[in-house]
Amino acid sequence: MFFELHGERAIGYKQLSAPDLGTKISSNQTHIGLAANVLTFMSNRGSVSEDSIFIYGNSFEYLDAHFDRIERNYGEFNAPKIKTGGRDIISVTSAIRDIVKQDGPNLKWFLLWFGLKNEKAVFLLFNQNSDDYKELCNIGLDLENITRGTKVVANILIDIVATFIENKVNENGLATIKELEVESQIGLIQPNRRIGRYDIERANANFKQIGRTSEELIDKYLKWKVENNEILHYNWYNAEKESGLPYDFTIENHNGNVVNLDVKTTKFDFSQKIIFSSQEIDFITTTHENYNIYRVYYGDNELPYVRICDDCRDLAMQVSSITNDYRKSLASVHTDLRSAKLALSPNNKLLNFKQQILLA
Repeated sequence: MFFELHGERAIGYKQLSAPDLGTKISSNQTHIGLAANVLTFMSNRGSVSEDSIFIYGNSFEYLDAHFDRIERNYGEFNAPKIKTGGRDIISVTSAIRDIVKQDGPNLKWFLLWFGLKNEKAVFLLFNQNSDDYKELCNIGLDLENITRGTKVVANILIDIVATFIENKVNENGLATIKELEVESQIGLIQPNRRIGRYDIERANANFKQIGRTSEELIDKYLKWKVENNEILHYNWYNAEKESGLPYDFTIENHNGNVVNLDVKTTKFDFSQKIIFSSQEIDFITTTHENYNIYRVYYGDNELPYVRICDDCRDLAMQVSSITNDYRKSLASVHTDLRSAKLALSPNNKLLNFKQQILLA
């Protein structure tokens, strides 16, 4: 997901008490109290069922926070808290209590929380024996000496703590992030419980940026090929602004042949799906010139690579045949297919990508 701290820039944490954990038999407490100066953007009553990111160990999920504040006699709201939510309700608080009951009611348990720019709350549960406890202590949180009450992370540590938690979520939510990249190119992704509108906007912006960066890398690569007399000339059609053409570059070889070149980018590994428009497929099948796919991706070392497919016509012809049949079927009910997006695996047997080339 896309983590960006809310403008309040505050992170709270506490050691959970026996009443918080529901382990004190004489207590009927149904909530966990939070710090007054964290999650200040959440409304006093309207966020009772607000879904939040709940993290424990190596997993995360979206749960209802059941957040509210106490209204005092003088009209002010304070004492923010998250509640169990009632019988058979799965909330952050009820999840915490179930986990503690199962994994160690006699351990010291801690909760850390903060808000994101998309106005979701994040809650991290951990205990004294966990890797999270060790990591947060190493970062600088004084977890060993807190016994009661809520604490707020020092300003100097806020970004470090938020990045640590973001990495935990991204490591375990990689499939969701990959889905976002693919769907952002198709343009049909809708907000849902796991993916908010802010995540979609960030995904679109990130893909646009990495697409531009990748074309800049290919520009440098082709310039190097000209300087080394491997090609005669090339044109980059998106250098100033998006051209709208079904290709990004053309290459002129020494034999006079022209190659149309389309850069297909991902911030992930090579196997991430490639998106083609129906217009691109139509162009590949009708042009008399060569059409190359330059697949730019990032390896485990986070360095950029390219693999080149210099013959995708067979696959395009098969896809085109199927889509043309579909168009004809639609025409029988007086309906047109004007445009479509297609997600193809680069490992398709009809695509023959060459060995990877390091672009850095």
